[in-house]
Amino acid sequence: NPWSRMVVRETLLRLDLSVDEVQDSEGLVEWIKEAASKKERLLVIVEEELVDQGVAERLKALNQETETETVCISISSDPSQSRLCLGQDRETVFYCLQKPVLQRPLVNTILHLCSGYGEESQKAVKGGETRSSSAANVLLVEDTKVNQDLMRTILEREGHNATVADNGVMALNALAQGEFDLVLMDIQMPVMDGLTTTRIIRALEEGEPVQVPEDLELGKVLETLAEKLKGKRTPIIAITAHAFQEEVKRSREAGLDLHLTKPLKIKDFRQVIKRFTTPGATGAMGTMVNGEKGGRSTGKKESPKTIDELIEHLASEYGFSKDEIPSFISTAARSISENLTKAQRAAESGDYKTLHISLHSLKGSLGALGLHDAMEMAKESEALARQEKEHPYPEALAKLRSKLSFLLKPDQA
Repeated sequence: NPWSRMVVRETLLRLDLSVDEVQDSEGLVEWIKEAASKKERLLVIVEEELVDQGVAERLKALNQETETETVCISISSDPSQSRLCLGQDRETVFYCLQKPVLQRPLVNTILHLCSGYGEESQKAVKGGETRSSSAANVLLVEDTKVNQDLMRTILEREGHNATVADNGVMALNALAQGEFDLVLMDIQMPVMDGLTTTRIIRALEEGEPVQVPEDLELGKVLETLAEKLKGKRTPIIAITAHAFQEEVKRSREAGLDLHLTKPLKIKDFRQVIKRFTTPGATGAMGTMVNGEKGGRSTGKKESPKTIDELIEHLASEYGFSKDEIPSFISTAARSISENLTKAQRAAESGDYKTLHISLHSLKGSLGALGLHDAMEMAKESEALARQEKEHPYPEALAKLRSKLSFLLKPDQA
């Protein structure tokens, strides 16, 4: 696969490694014969489809019958079914990576394998880093303050570095200025949505023409990113409230690697972050919805109705400590109150765009807090506002504010 080969080649060259390439099993056999005579330490990265029984035997012989130290990484469509990783040839390889090849897992795997070769071998790899190989720089693209705080807290607790961008334009600026191992991308955002942002990133990585909304000026940023991103493929995970099949299809077509739904489940979120930031990570497109892969939980959730119940929910759902919860609730309440006020004013003036944006933020905040009854109320009004349909929005917002009176301060309620 030309794309996978380019990603692997560029990654190895950045690590200051000498690279030879072959494109079929015959070329691989000839390369193995020549390499065995050099008595050099070898790293073999091979697509499993190229490795027949004869090639596998020759790879084994490099370690068993010569003085060559050989590490073999297999790239497979499904490592869980890989005969090289699990079958009779498993001694041939040390690691299996899943297609499409992601740069960060490949680098982590190589660094991990080199760590067993002593100090001199590690010095030869310029890509070695002083921080933990499991730590990652994560770009969080999310427009809702409550979700920003929630995901950033979880990421930092897991030892990762989180940078927050409120929309797609801010995300592109962040990518131009920093280095990121993973992007968490909200889909529905103001200014520039997640699908448009992802399409731009993927086009820049592949060196293809970029289509930018006419009302946005991104010239200098795109020039920087065109040089910086070409040949790379940063994993991007969709964080969205929508789990319908057509939404997943749109995400896949835009170039996203996984579709994770909100409200987030802490176990799923941690699993996904680990999956994309550690050696052996998979980039296969899929959907994780409320604890199930490719499905939606149908269980009825009880919404907290008092501050004590909300504290208990946040502690059990996200593992927040008693010291973390008060400030989180305070920030959430302030954000919810501000969006209720914005929505009320927009409804009174007939500003459907602002009304929709405010209700969308409300829906996300309420879902993150586990206030599912209130979230459904906001969701209903949001859908109508998006279509600019007439509706008694002021009355609906008043009911919503009343339902949240236990959370909001007297001056906010």
